[in-house]
Amino acid sequence: MEALRFSFTAIFPIVILMALGFFLGRIGLIRQQLIDDSTKLLFNVAIPVLVFVDLMESEIGASFDPRLMLFAVLGLLVVALLLRLIVPRFIPEPPAVATFVQGCFRANIIILGIPIISNICGSLAATRLAMVASVIGPLYGIVAVFIFASCMGGGPDGKQRLGPKAILKLIFTNPVVIGCLAGMLASIINLEAYMPHVISETLDELSAMVLPLSLLVQGAGIRFQGEGQCLRRSLAAALIKVLLLPILALLIAWLLGFRGMDLAVLMVLFGAPASVSSFAMAHQMGGDHRMASMIVVFSNVLCIFTIFAFVFFLRLMGQI
Repeated sequence: MEALRFSFTAIFPIVILMALGFFLGRIGLIRQQLIDDSTKLLFNVAIPVLVFVDLMESEIGASFDPRLMLFAVLGLLVVALLLRLIVPRFIPEPPAVATFVQGCFRANIIILGIPIISNICGSLAATRLAMVASVIGPLYGIVAVFIFASCMGGGPDGKQRLGPKAILKLIFTNPVVIGCLAGMLASIINLEAYMPHVISETLDELSAMVLPLSLLVQGAGIRFQGEGQCLRRSLAAALIKVLLLPILALLIAWLLGFRGMDLAVLMVLFGAPASVSSFAMAHQMGGDHRMASMIVVFSNVLCIFTIFAFVFFLRLMGQI
């Protein structure tokens, strides 16, 4: 009951903030220009700083389990590749394909996943998830940029195909990827120990703006009227994200011999709702940002029920 109460407490503020953004957008207090400017700020400054700070403060070498790490990394790559090959058979528009695929694999591990797993299984499980997230986090950004680049054929205008060198350049000039790589380097050299307090406080303040601003902007950008197809696609992506993928991940992990806490870590890793940063990525890369925002909405709402169904099942099986 305590885990249920905590998770509702963790998830409901996200839903409320998005609902507030939706309301402010409907009454005209958040206009399209503010949405565009805010997403640029999030994508180019706030989200890279958040990723940098999280990775800098993490102990990448702590609780390293190569088997768990390999499963997580291969799982992400296989999911992204399969979705990239399958989704275009059902969705013809490249921006929608890229947004759908990203919404299916990119999870909100840092903001929601770690607190939830900590409350369910304790600090050791949270450390293991943080260790996996230190590698998966950069991969999310790299794979997402690659997905958008391959779908869009040269970026938002879609006018030219990118070669391998151009794709690599697009990847490594992406602000989120730069933040990931810089954060990993900072963690390795223990930069936090030498950083002046005023700098670390400034970075923390910038990081703190990501969640409320992202959710308000996403809520304000939601348009339900006349978007039945978009709503159906968003719901389908959300169901894949929080229901189908964790079921498959847990089944395969069980067959491979994972037990106990590691199953809970993988459940959160593959079953956490879509990342709030996926909206900014879709907006800046020329994707369907309205679909991205609705995937976040649907996955967060559905996650209220699916995460606890998985927790109940794992407890029933005596794994947590």
